[in-house]
Amino acid sequence: MLRRTKPRTKSARANAKIQQLPELVKPVGAGYMPLYCAAQWIVTHGGTREINPLDEVLWREAYKALLDRIASEDVKVLGVRDGATETVSGIHFASCSVVYPLSDPRFDQILSKELCLFSRPYLDDEHWRGGFDDSLEDRRGARWRRLMVLKADVARYWPFAAALDYRTRAPGRPSAMHLVRCPSPILCADRFNLLYGSIWSHAG
Repeated sequence: MLRRTKPRTKSARANAKIQQLPELVKPVGAGYMPLYCAAQWIVTHGGTREINPLDEVLWREAYKALLDRIASEDVKVLGVRDGATETVSGIHFASCSVVYPLSDPRFDQILSKELCLFSRPYLDDEHWRGGFDDSLEDRRGARWRRLMVLKADVARYWPFAAALDYRTRAPGRPSAMHLVRCPSPILCADRFNLLYGSIWSHAG
């Protein structure tokens, strides 16, 4: 029990400092991202939806979607065990209990013989490597820490990047959002005609 008390206390102190969601980490480029960051990407619809960070219902929906994909091996996961980074089988995430960000673990989760996902907001690399991370744990302690998911998999199943402005160079139809940022009405009109003029001509 003493092994579990210390990390819970550190997590509680870090949670107490969080008044709003951390900066969004986008699933862009190669490599992996912390599991929490993928959940934040999903729950905020790629940063286009504001949420109450304490609304556990929204987190539950987002984590269910993410963990279902992980359990089906659609989203690859890495974790650290005994100092080595390794692939974590999706079977460990199937129907597992979750301690959601900014929520306190239930007593049965702490004492469970089964694996439970403890997910903590990603603040920065220092906190993440110091134990304020995502981990699969049971009553004996953490089995895998610093859980990460493949960015490409997250982008594939939750392609909210297509809704971002044109500067992201995301795939999808052209966005008119950049017209708001044009410095002059004439330039705005030119850009709009360039993008959509051909569409109107065919429609006519």
